[in-house]
Amino acid sequence: MDDQFLINKLIEEYGFTLSKQELAEVLNISITTVDRRRFQNPELLPPSKKLGVGVRARVVFPVHGVAIYLSQTQ
Repeated sequence: MDDQFLINKLIEEYGFTLSKQELAEVLNISITTVDRRRFQNPELLPPSKKLGVGVRARVVFPVHGVAIYLSQTQ
């Protein structure tokens, strides 16, 4: 699938970033799996950005990274 098409569809649906919950929905996995992969095997997820400091800081996934990840894994 074309990266630009995926980017446009994801932006239309979720905006420019996806939360952990939204990423879990797109990848059809649980939020717990997203968290576990972030800490144990970050290469198994698209790149993420932590907004703030501390354990409870919000984590988002830029749409471009998610689209590239999806096109490489399909």
